[in-house]
Amino acid sequence: MSIGKNIACFRKGKGLTQAELGDMLGVSNQAVSKWEAEMTMPDVMILPTLADVFGCYIDELFSREVKTDNRCDHYAELPWNDDEVIRGVICKGKKILQVTDYPVENITFQIVGNALSVSSEANIIINGDVTGGCVSEGNISVGGNITGECVAQGNIEVEEWIMGECTSGGNIIVGGNITGECTARENISAANIFGDVGENFVQE
Repeated sequence: MSIGKNIACFRKGKGLTQAELGDMLGVSNQAVSKWEAEMTMPDVMILPTLADVFGCYIDELFSREVKTDNRCDHYAELPWNDDEVIRGVICKGKKILQVTDYPVENITFQIVGNALSVSSEANIIINGDVTGGCVSEGNISVGGNITGECVAQGNIEVEEWIMGECTSGGNIIVGGNITGECTARENISAANIFGDVGENFVQE
């Protein structure tokens, strides 16, 4: 991989814009853009600072193997806060894929047991309870309860109850009650809903 592509990869891994990286290095965002487009190269005097910003060795900027201790620090620098959310991430090489990059709805992220909060570009299956909300670009299937916001581009199926806002691009099927606002593009099926209903509520 070229230095330009490496700079882009490290920058995105740090969650920095081209302008933010440029400010840290004392160059313009146009300069960073040209590096990443491989129209120009960064000045050799900038390379140590660039490596420090990314937390990598200079050799890694050039895709050269590092002969000293293995370092994986930059792999842990992901573009979100260090929180308690469980995230299902799909990568192609070192690139984190989004729904627009690959049909990730064909992939399922499964958790056996309970979870605090879950977010994934793919389908989500959880065998237990979710106590901090659940967000998916695909379908959500939960074998227990959800406490917190539940949002899916596809269907939402919850065996017991949802306590929080619920939004679906497909159907919402809940074995127990929904406590909170509920909206679906297709049908909503639950024992009771204690909140505003957006569309198509079917009383069980």
